[in-house]
Amino acid sequence: MNILQKIKTAMRGKIRENAEQFIDANAIRIYQQELIDAESGLAKAKHYLSLVMAERIQLERSCQALEQQLAKREQQARDALNKDEKLLANELAAAIVEIEANLTNQKNSISQLTVREAKLTQQIQSAVQQIRGFSHQLQLIKATENSHKATCLVANQAGCVSTNISNLQESLSRIRQQQQHFEAVCEAKVNLENSLSDASLEEKLEKAGITTEQTKIDRVLNRLAEKY
Repeated sequence: MNILQKIKTAMRGKIRENAEQFIDANAIRIYQQELIDAESGLAKAKHYLSLVMAERIQLERSCQALEQQLAKREQQARDALNKDEKLLANELAAAIVEIEANLTNQKNSISQLTVREAKLTQQIQSAVQQIRGFSHQLQLIKATENSHKATCLVANQAGCVSTNISNLQESLSRIRQQQQHFEAVCEAKVNLENSLSDASLEEKLEKAGITTEQTKIDRVLNRLAEKY
């Protein structure tokens, strides 16, 4: 029984870890959706406030109409009393009582709606400021996220550039080795051709300090020429 309990605990821990990893991986998306939900709730609150304001305005207009009707009935009642029309005056007085009762009820409703409207307005103004701040934070978060992505991209590109430069240097080194090898081969061919020619033999003798017969003759002729 204890083992089963530990297995259940481990499974709950695994689920919690997976949930936390999912939330962390989608933190910005979740934050943005929560902000959208808040803005949607704010829009509904504004709509409800508009209904309250509309109801208050209608009651205020109704009160104005009742006040006009009340003033009219009161004048009519005074006229009836002046003419000693007591029955008519009583009927008018009863109508005045009813109008005043309706007027009082409507004014009470207007007062309640005014208080509710003021509270809703204050709450909506506070919510607007908070949502505006959260929207600004979302922009900063996205900018920071884009900056991090750009930094990683630049780092990756820098690594690619370093690799490309290394490859270019290696290719250039191979090309130079090939050219040097080609030049060495050409020089070797020229040397080989020279070593196989007669002129090359005379040059070798002179470099070695060995004097040929023709050289001796040339020296004698030059000496005689200098005397004359």
